[in-house]
Parts: sequence; C-alpha cells; structure tokens
Amino acid sequence: MIALCIILFSGGMDTKFSGIMPVLTAGVGMATLCVVLTTLIVSGFIFMLGEQGSCLTMIIGAAINFGGIACILSAF
Repeated sequence: MIALCIILFSGGMDTKFSGIMPVLTAGVGMATLCVVLTTLIVSGFIFMLGEQGSCLTMIIGAAINFGGIACILSAF
C-alpha cells in the first residue's frame, strides 16, 4: 500500500501541466456526467423504494456519490 502511494504521488508530481491540458476538458466533462448520472440513478432507486420526496432522494444520491463530487469540486 505504501508503494502504491509513493508511485501515485511520484506520477502526480512528475506530470507536466502542459500534458494535462489537452484532456482536461474531456476529463472534467466525463466526471461531471458520471456524477450526475449516478446521482439520478441512485435517487430514482431510493424514490421508488420509499415514501421520501424527490429533494431528499437527490440529497441522499449525492451523498452516496461523495467521492465523485469531491473530485468535481476540487477541479474548481
């Protein structure tokens, strides 16, 4: 596990920003789309299971998908 952390840290530190620029827009767009789709799917499933309102189910869906949201918010 420690070796994996070192490899990931080293790769992130060695990457030039000019190498990221060509794929930055596509990466942020795909991440945003995946977060929205996952939130909608989980929210729809929770809405069909219970008596909760749509606003509460969206909040639960977003909370379940917190890792994706953290990635999106860190980009801004």
